[in-house]
Amino acid sequence: MIPAGADEPQRAALIHAQLEKMLASAEFRQSVRICRFLRFVVECALQGEGDRLKESLIGVEVFDRSLGYDPKLEPIVRTEAHRLREKLRKYYQDEGSKSAVVISLPKGGYAPVFEFRPVEVRQNPEKVITLPSPEVVEREPAAKSRMSLWLFLGVAVACSTVAVLLWSSRKPVPAPSLSPLTSFPGSAFCPSLAPDGQRVAFVWDGGSGNFDIYVKQINIGDPLRLTTNAAQDLDPAWSPDGRQIAFLRRWPDHQELLVIPAMGGAERKIADISAKQSPWAVDAAGYVRHLGPAWSPNGAQIAIADAPGAGEPDSIYLFNVETGERRRLTSPPRPDEADSQPVFSFRGDMLAFVRWRNGAGGSPAIYLQSTKGGDLRRLAVDNRQLAGIAWSADGRRIIFSSDRDDEYKLWEVPISGGQPAPVGSGVGIRGQHPSLSADGRRLAYTERVYSTNIWRVSLDQQTAEPPAPLLSSSRTDDSPQYSPDGRRVLFISNRLGPRQIWICDADGGHAAPLASLRDVLPGTPRWSPDASWILFDSKHEGFGAVYVMDAEGARLRRLTPASSSSMMASWSNDAKWVYYSSNRSGDWEIWKQPMPEGPPSQVTLHGGLEAKESRDGRLLYYTKDVPTDHGRLWQIPVEGGTETPVDGLEGSNLGRQWALADTGIYFVSRTPATAEYGLFFFDFATRRTRPLFALANKPVPGTSGPSVSPDGHWLLYSQVDRQGSNVMLLQNFH
Repeated sequence: MIPAGADEPQRAALIHAQLEKMLASAEFRQSVRICRFLRFVVECALQGEGDRLKESLIGVEVFDRSLGYDPKLEPIVRTEAHRLREKLRKYYQDEGSKSAVVISLPKGGYAPVFEFRPVEVRQNPEKVITLPSPEVVEREPAAKSRMSLWLFLGVAVACSTVAVLLWSSRKPVPAPSLSPLTSFPGSAFCPSLAPDGQRVAFVWDGGSGNFDIYVKQINIGDPLRLTTNAAQDLDPAWSPDGRQIAFLRRWPDHQELLVIPAMGGAERKIADISAKQSPWAVDAAGYVRHLGPAWSPNGAQIAIADAPGAGEPDSIYLFNVETGERRRLTSPPRPDEADSQPVFSFRGDMLAFVRWRNGAGGSPAIYLQSTKGGDLRRLAVDNRQLAGIAWSADGRRIIFSSDRDDEYKLWEVPISGGQPAPVGSGVGIRGQHPSLSADGRRLAYTERVYSTNIWRVSLDQQTAEPPAPLLSSSRTDDSPQYSPDGRRVLFISNRLGPRQIWICDADGGHAAPLASLRDVLPGTPRWSPDASWILFDSKHEGFGAVYVMDAEGARLRRLTPASSSSMMASWSNDAKWVYYSSNRSGDWEIWKQPMPEGPPSQVTLHGGLEAKESRDGRLLYYTKDVPTDHGRLWQIPVEGGTETPVDGLEGSNLGRQWALADTGIYFVSRTPATAEYGLFFFDFATRRTRPLFALANKPVPGTSGPSVSPDGHWLLYSQVDRQGSNVMLLQNFH
């Protein structure tokens, strides 16, 4: 029973004990985010800070939302509070029915209430055992006495064994615990746990943009810097004995495989690597395609992606650590495929790797192969991007990072087959690059911090108003487009979950999702000229395709075939045609298709990626998916013919960040003198470009570019306002 006169320290100790018991219970221990929520509110209340427990504070402190986020747009605290109340109810109905301390979270607030209730303790009356008097006891023969003694001891040992087993089976499994391993400025990513799970190697730029390899003890001490090269040092991997770390050094034109002692020392190059380099940016948390390396369990070889020869697809090779000799393990069947990111199972009997389809719109897949050879087996992980794979300690599951739910997070899938499932509850959100310790109890991964917003700037040179946010959240808002009458704006956002198409007023008010497209994950939304239809592209069916729906979000249908990939659609000015890029001819070219239906026809013959029709309907302007093109803009008559580059825009590197106006082209590009991003205007009449203003941050990569209001007074663009990454550690991973 709780003593009636218990003082505050005693009561707090009892509450703490009850909290720990609850967090280790079957009802709570698998819900990391709920455990974090409950611990935070209880400890705040015990510290006398219950009045601080507001929705906005909990969102920042517990659910990692940015300061100033809008709880009305992201009701995560209310949603999780409902789940917490339900778990508390179930706990006290079952496992905690006889608990002396009851912790509850009343509706309408977030301050917990503590109730102390009496617990009846039954004491058995003292038993008195009467032994027979020595006179009455008959002596047994010695052999029979010894037999009885051994029988007694055997029964005692058996009972003890059963008791130990019962106690062990009832011993609570430690609750998973999630905490940051790094909280440094800049980007820390690509963690690799040492075989013993006591150290982690990772990549960090120190906020400088130049990445090196660091090693840190788990939870204590400062990181030890292993490399100091001017190139980018990436993808650390521990040797099985924990003495060395292999890593990839990336130069602008080639790569190298090296090893270095885990405590620091001289580097040693194993081989030059000629595999195709993926695009690189300082936003290293978006570093998705890894070449390797991975140590074989015997420590004698390192697996990494390399090219067999010029023009051949990247494959997985084994490099001898001592001699540098290589042996090919995989062979992609198509020239536009590439293998990378090999990972050995802990027993060394299996190899997992990622096979990519090169070119825009390609989707990767996870394959398994026995190290003794044999047929490949593909895992069912959808047709989404992958950002890291790892084996479970028992070899039965693959842990992987994917944006299959729009935002990157960690999933697991049985190697025997089946559908992927999220890793834990609230674990691995925005997670990439998973790494497991050899015993499987510690899981490290990269947690990406990424927020993009839509900004508006006046094009009236008389007002000279600075850019200002039009739409902002703690998540992503991008791809804005004005409606033909200038009164509304289409954009893409994931502020309420997976990416959806949203509509708001021209001033940013009344923002709301257009329709429930949870599994569609759309991109490149485009109004029809009369604002009655909306085009967009998506890969939710396993290939890139162009779709159309009405302005209310209904009557959705696919315009392009399933036999190829298509994307980046736009309307003709008279709404009779839809232009888009497709690889149905083998290369990415611009095609056009009559609306509402009819056979498509090819417009370009030498490459084309994103096209927009001129305001007078005579020319089609477009970019190409050609590395040697340097982002130039091209033009061709809408009916087809001879293509010509747009003179005056050489070397501007437009990418997707450009918009057509009546008198010229607005585009975002780097300023040559400062390498910072800015908005520019190219005048058709003078064939000259003039800078308009500098962007505070870089544009959102991979999204459609600026949008000019129909009256020419305003321009919308999206930019990355917050980015970075930390290394997270999940302990007691099950």
